[in-house]
Amino acid sequence: MNSRFCIFLIALVIVAHPSHVRGNEFCVTPSVAIQQQYNSNILLDTDDVQTTDFEESDFITILSAGLEMTNRTERLDTKVLARLDRLEYLDNRDLSDTDQLYNGRLRYRITQLLGITARAGYKKKTNPAIDYGMPFDIPPGTIIFPPPIKPPTPPGTPGDGSGQPGTPGDGSGGEPDTPVSGEPFPVINEPRNTITGAISADLQVTEKVLTTVSYMYDKNYYSDERFEDDEAQDVRAALEYDLGKHLPLTRGRVHMGYSSYHVSDSQDDTIYGGAGFSRALNELWTVSVDGGIRHTSSDITTKECVPLNPPEPLPCRVVEKDIDDNNWDWLGGLALSYGGEYFNTSLSYSRSFAVASGLNSSAVRDAVALSMQYRFTYKLSAVLTTGYYTYEPDDDSNSVSGFDQDSLYINPGFRYEFTRNMALEASYGYAWVSNCAASDSRSCSDEDTDRHLVSVRFSMQHPFCK
Repeated sequence: MNSRFCIFLIALVIVAHPSHVRGNEFCVTPSVAIQQQYNSNILLDTDDVQTTDFEESDFITILSAGLEMTNRTERLDTKVLARLDRLEYLDNRDLSDTDQLYNGRLRYRITQLLGITARAGYKKKTNPAIDYGMPFDIPPGTIIFPPPIKPPTPPGTPGDGSGQPGTPGDGSGGEPDTPVSGEPFPVINEPRNTITGAISADLQVTEKVLTTVSYMYDKNYYSDERFEDDEAQDVRAALEYDLGKHLPLTRGRVHMGYSSYHVSDSQDDTIYGGAGFSRALNELWTVSVDGGIRHTSSDITTKECVPLNPPEPLPCRVVEKDIDDNNWDWLGGLALSYGGEYFNTSLSYSRSFAVASGLNSSAVRDAVALSMQYRFTYKLSAVLTTGYYTYEPDDDSNSVSGFDQDSLYINPGFRYEFTRNMALEASYGYAWVSNCAASDSRSCSDEDTDRHLVSVRFSMQHPFCK
């Protein structure tokens, strides 16, 4: 167990049991669930790249056990959750493993006008290509592309593998050899660990003005050197103003911030700002609009083969090269939601800049999502979620790797609640992803794959409160 996880567990205990406050309401809620699913493409194999030694489709049984603790007072609201999910494959026994999820949240109202919120979490996914909670989408970068292929070097050239110590590719303890492959390979049973954390403060300055400041941290890391770790940090300040005097049922907002995204060979620093508003059109419809700009400064480290006898390309010497980029782009979002007694729906579009775990880079993300829920009776309801999103590099970027990922998912399902603490869910999921990547940003070849998933899940929980 690594030291970061131990520190996180200690923090959760402190969050859950603050010694100076006695809870007015304290609940412990154990839960269990069993889920059976059929997955037509468990490792997201493409048409051209098949993972050997594993069956492409399989039946997967997921056994889940969790424990949630909540504590609420007039000023304090805390929640801690721990859950284990055991995945048992019918045919691919070697893939059977246990996922882990731990997270905690604290909300403390210092005064009636000032509040602080903090959260922390740790998650281990034994196979990032497998999901078992709606929507059944395919995570960004699930199909991994190897690093750029090193240029060929003839015998006797430094770094040619002839035994000169300390040079890349010599097999003597220098840098590891880069896989000689231009084809994508999926994430297969390689655990991805995710650490998240955030803290924010909100202050009601006047009856109409609310200000917030926040800091967020996310890190994904692997134990396999083929997969690159990534880290994201974000600092933001925002102001929200009630425009009811001029525009009824309307709130305007402005925000600005700084983000940092880091992978092993690149660093992206972004400064952004924007404005928007939300308006209740009537008792059922609400619309929200946001827009802004960003400036991103990128520092990329790559390798190139410098000829020893120019203009002859060979022999050559492999050296590191730093590339700097500065790009402007726009950000934005649009959302429309409807909330009725029996029917709820929301439609949204967003454009953002974020790290794409698995693509080994930061990317421009465009996403369209639609969700609908209809309640036939008090116990029976139907749900539909669907979305389409893309990940692309910055325009005019000199990135050492080009990529373009498009994803689509469609998930209809039903839920029947026997009681408040017992439910049965049945759903179908279709997901499609297309990846385009290469060792340079000028050309790439498309690889696509899809997956069908049928799932039935039964869950129970029982709160014990005092």
